[in-house]
Amino acid sequence: MIKHYIKDHIAVVTLSREGGLNALSSQMLEDLLNIYRDLENNDDVKIVVLNSDRRDFCAGGDLKEVYESFSKCKDRKCLMSYFTKEYDLDLFLATTKKPTITFWTGVSMGGGVGLSMHSDIIIADETVRFAMPETKLGIVPDVGVGTVLSKIDRPTANYITLNSKIISASDIKHLGITDYLVEKNNKDELLEELFKLGRENKSTEEIITAFKDVLKDYDLPTKKTDLSFNEENIKKYYDKDTVFEIVSALKENEDDEFANACLEELEMVCPYSMALQFEKLKAGENWDRVETLKRDWMYILDSSLRGDFEEGIRSVLIDKDNNPNWKHKTLEDVDMNEIHHVLHERETKYN
Repeated sequence: MIKHYIKDHIAVVTLSREGGLNALSSQMLEDLLNIYRDLENNDDVKIVVLNSDRRDFCAGGDLKEVYESFSKCKDRKCLMSYFTKEYDLDLFLATTKKPTITFWTGVSMGGGVGLSMHSDIIIADETVRFAMPETKLGIVPDVGVGTVLSKIDRPTANYITLNSKIISASDIKHLGITDYLVEKNNKDELLEELFKLGRENKSTEEIITAFKDVLKDYDLPTKKTDLSFNEENIKKYYDKDTVFEIVSALKENEDDEFANACLEELEMVCPYSMALQFEKLKAGENWDRVETLKRDWMYILDSSLRGDFEEGIRSVLIDKDNNPNWKHKTLEDVDMNEIHHVLHERETKYN
């Protein structure tokens, strides 16, 4: 399910799982970490490229595998086995000394974003559909993506994370989540350009600089999307000091088509996740990559022990009834003191 090879000082790692939108299984996580560790110690490798040979880059973690673990695991260590593997990998990628270039295509979400969030260059093609849909699953956007989300404008970050919005390639380029936007059929040509630079005995820094110059010629202009058309509405409703104010503003304007659509989306997400995510975006401004990842692991543990994560997966992926039975039925049921404790006072020790 993972392919890799080295050519002209460039290592190419390819996600290649049959079906399942390249969802990351436990075995894929283990294989990726072993491959990356080997490449880290290989002096012949100057740059690592991560890509997919499927229609989609990666939909995230294999949540059906995760769901099965809920029924058989009786202790914390077993419960978090999958995520410990995922976070071991993400922590390695956040601290690797080898520059990484990632190509996103099609569905690029969740844990797939975590694999590439710390890349030196992220290249999206025009087919990319990006999302961190965790609030629908009873958790919050994790895998370190908060280091990026906390830096884009706050109303937009609130909107796309609280509502679990799927956004386009133009959106992520406009928001600075990706560095370049190219046509899908340009990937092989760009790889050849990178190999050519590798053959020229340039230093790693020179290759990266020269490749960025190459990418400028392929970079596409962004297009107007629903996200950009709704900038004023997003600011109107999502530029608030608390998540309660956001929901209140939307309810006060239910005759507004945009507000009504947002309320319908928020009815499907976990109230506890909404409250935690809103506060997490603010707190995350002060966390570096490693701190963000360590805290994210704790939030996954918290949601799993609370039962919301299991219920979210059941509702969305297993029974597909979209009728989750969250622990907190409404936003008003959420104790903000508990949110503060989880965010700031819970032990952040990784193991």
